Amino acid sequence: MLRLAKDFLALIFPSRCPLCAGARLNAEPCICSKCMVALPRELNYQGLHNHTCQRLYGLLKFQRAFSYLQFSKQSSVQRLLHLVKYRGQHQLGRQLGKWFAAEVLRPHSDLYEVIVPVPLHPQRQKLRGYNQSRLIADGIASITGHQVVDALIRAPKQTTQTSLDRWQRFQNTVSEFRLVEHQAVVNKRILLVDDVITTGATIVGSGLPLVAGGASNLVIGAVALTQER
Repeated sequence: MLRLAKDFLALIFPSRCPLCAGARLNAEPCICSKCMVALPRELNYQGLHNHTCQRLYGLLKFQRAFSYLQFSKQSSVQRLLHLVKYRGQHQLGRQLGKWFAAEVLRPHSDLYEVIVPVPLHPQRQKLRGYNQSRLIADGIASITGHQVVDALIRAPKQTTQTSLDRWQRFQNTVSEFRLVEHQAVVNKRILLVDDVITTGATIVGSGLPLVAGGASNLVIGAVALTQER
């Protein structure tokens, strides 16, 4: 009876999709089915020479790398990630992780046993009160059944990057990450999760201490990959 009442109210006062502003059914998580189907997938995720692997080659030792969506400026993917990062849309963050796992990661779940989210800059974490990569990781874990561990912290240097060139900024970012949960990663197969890969500096900075800390295998997973750097 309660379900029927909710469905009736949804017909009169439908929820709105944050992307198209059209009606969204209760059974449609976060966005409407039309917008969900239209999200631009990063279809070249299979094999060892996919776009994500190519972005990271020579920067980090890893076994496989996967991205779910194509990120570009003013796109639906950017709007979704901004809702998660700046509008506190926790459910959407977890749902992106669920979609990522269901469509891309689940067939490769034997490659990892622990999920580690990329840590957020401490000032941003304090301001927002949450880490969007952790929300995504929790969504993935709800599908794959793997454990999520906050094994890393980010300790940014107190120096400005305005005077640095692109490579110096990259190196500066890479050096900011520290492993704090050693036992959780030693001899473990790790899936490192982030929201979006641009230059790769954040993923490389997070991945290096995991490899140095004894992870037996490192897999990279990002909800989105930028189409331009």
